[in-house]
Amino acid sequence: MPTLRPLPESIQQRLDWEAQEQRLRAHSPPHRQTYVDTLNHVRQALETAFAEGCAVTDLVQARAATMDRLLITAWEAMDLHREKALGLAAVGGVWTGRPASGIGCGYRDPV
Repeated sequence: MPTLRPLPESIQQRLDWEAQEQRLRAHSPPHRQTYVDTLNHVRQALETAFAEGCAVTDLVQARAATMDRLLITAWEAMDLHREKALGLAAVGGVWTGRPASGIGCGYRDPV
């Protein structure tokens, strides 16, 4: 697992990522609806933080950090990290907290 930027303190409690991650990892294979529920929880928490005047930079960093964690949790929950022919690549600002970023999944022929 890559070293991830920490969630901003102003958002950390509101998101309660540890509890969200436990819910996501509770089923193998993962349940799609659990991921949808987690995305909705994150969206609602960030909207509430925005309405309460949280710094926009914290909101952007929190969203990026949460999406990183969500993607990695899904990748690991489906055991894709064990496949030598697959790779998860970060492009742009992924795992740095910048909003303009992309993710790629690559396949390498093991022959």
